[in-house]
Amino acid sequence: TLDICSLDLYNGVCEFRKAGGATSYIKSGRFVEEVETKTLPLGIFGSVETESVKKELSAGDYVILLTDGIRNALVESGNEELLSCYISELQEKNPTQMARMIMQFAIHACGGRVEDDMLVVVVGIFAQSR
Repeated sequence: TLDICSLDLYNGVCEFRKAGGATSYIKSGRFVEEVETKTLPLGIFGSVETESVKKELSAGDYVILLTDGIRNALVESGNEELLSCYISELQEKNPTQMARMIMQFAIHACGGRVEDDMLVVVVGIFAQSR
């Protein structure tokens, strides 16, 4: 899969470019937006087709990227729908700690049976103090 997130820190525009990548998330306070595309993974056909989605971010927002191992563990355990709710309830402000909590949620949801690689990346957007 291809899952790229490009963030312009001057204008706050975040561009997601995906080819078969798992759903990404934008957390703004308690609101969570899912970012997904309907493209196929790389290698299915001879040409590569990606889809681009642009979103505006503000200070205090978080971008959350996951590997398909996280998604698959949640799908197989019937907990995929709960991830957005879980993310919305997170009070943690530290991106590293937030990523750890999401990883623990996924591992717990699949009963500790990790069958694929799992990675969570969380990027926090913070205003520069002057």
